[in-house]
Amino acid sequence: LAWLQLDLQDLAQYEQGHDELKLFFSYWALAAHDPTIAERMQDALERSKHTLLPIVQAVIDSEARRFRQVTPEGLASAVLAITQGSAMQSLLSNQRVDAEQILSAIRALLLPFSPEEKGR
Repeated sequence: LAWLQLDLQDLAQYEQGHDELKLFFSYWALAAHDPTIAERMQDALERSKHTLLPIVQAVIDSEARRFRQVTPEGLASAVLAITQGSAMQSLLSNQRVDAEQILSAIRALLLPFSPEEKGR
């Protein structure tokens, strides 16, 4: 989750450029109606995935048993979905992304309880 934390922290810094974020999501909306823009947005998304692939591959390799049914492409897509969804929420609510709160929620959903936590 450390690399996701870095991605969310980058998003928090990028939020300071709120106008750029608005422009980015405006292009997303246009992509639904314009095949040329859709192709460019898809290319950008693929570049983002390819940038993440070495990182997610290392994560998968470090815990092969845990990630036995996870592909690097699937994990990269999940990371992008979280960061882009967080960016969209930030834009629509005019609130900063709380990276720690998002990571806490992800940990609670994904990580098993330790023995001492189960007793609480």
